[in-house]
Amino acid sequence: MSNDKEDKMHASLTRKLRFKSGLDAKSIAWSSEHHWIACGGRGGSLTVHGLEADKDVSNIYGGGVSTNGNTEITNASVDLTKYATLQDKAHDKTTTVVAVEWNNQHKKLLTCDDSGLFIVWSQVNGVWLMEMINQQKSKQLCGVQWSPDGSRVCFAYTDGYLMVGSVGGDRLWAQEVGYTMCGMSWSPDSTELLIVAPTSRELHLLSSKDGQLLRKAAMVCSPPPVTPKSPTSAFTMLKSLFTSPKPKVPLAIVRWSHQPKDFSSDTNDQVARIAVCYVEAGSVQLMRNATDPTPRLVDTSLRIADLQWNPAGSVLAVLGSATQPQPTTTSTTAVVQFFSNVGQHLSTLTLPGSRCGGVAWEGNGERVVATVDACAYFANMVKGDALSDPPACAVDSD
Repeated sequence: MSNDKEDKMHASLTRKLRFKSGLDAKSIAWSSEHHWIACGGRGGSLTVHGLEADKDVSNIYGGGVSTNGNTEITNASVDLTKYATLQDKAHDKTTTVVAVEWNNQHKKLLTCDDSGLFIVWSQVNGVWLMEMINQQKSKQLCGVQWSPDGSRVCFAYTDGYLMVGSVGGDRLWAQEVGYTMCGMSWSPDSTELLIVAPTSRELHLLSSKDGQLLRKAAMVCSPPPVTPKSPTSAFTMLKSLFTSPKPKVPLAIVRWSHQPKDFSSDTNDQVARIAVCYVEAGSVQLMRNATDPTPRLVDTSLRIADLQWNPAGSVLAVLGSATQPQPTTTSTTAVVQFFSNVGQHLSTLTLPGSRCGGVAWEGNGERVVATVDACAYFANMVKGDALSDPPACAVDSD
């Protein structure tokens, strides 16, 4: 049994990065090995930032030149030393870059927007260039991830189309699973895929070799409530009698922590390794394994935008918005809540702004970054009680 002091921790806000480019961040990923942060957002925006911890940071953009010549260098005393906007017009200005995923083993970056376009980026002579580009038009992406071993990538779409490709760009297999999907994740050993099937409220475990169904488990957390729109005119009311628009699929987030093998022994059978939730819902389902018959539900009281395990799989960061009633109206605040892998609440970090994007961890688990509106907020994870008078947060611009 752990003592109270070991269970106490807090997040100390240390730095705020304001995007000069006006990037309204929607997605973020932190390369665990190369100290790069990628941010994607509305208007097709896509940027990469290099951190001081990288010894070769001065060379990652080919001597300070990005793919469109807009690199800016910040003061050497701050965290962010290099900034680059990846190739202009790569993602159309009418789209939102909804996913950014690093492949640490092969130093590649995968970006996807809500039009179905995905791009694989790699470095050539120190400059980020498009290596592969593809588009699945009229398909809504619900999950994309590199395998933990970096050899493959999986794309999941709400219409039931599932595709796995190699890191070199070859399609290994693709299939129609025959049901709606709304989220996916690789297993830590890259041998299985965990799929959320919202219609049957199940989790399906598939083989990553061929998509064969292996096992099923119950999805016990609830999707966000749907508020029906009332017709605004007699014409729209009449039209609704003869048309049946396709219901919007509630997207889900699935995070399977990549913990060491000895951490999954029978002595740790109460430890959760999988976190599942619906986007904009408030509860998180914690599971010990992919077929856990008694999952644990954690109520965050947030409209969840993203969640991520720290690299050790011991702390889950949940980013979302909290509604606070005011005398005449209601206000929305961005919040990051931290939970242990047994569902214990550890800390709450309140951030200014309301439009939540994504959350990511540093490779050693000592820092976390969250995007809200056009800013990225960095916080240190500190053991013990929070300070009554925390240090001021530094503010930088890219």
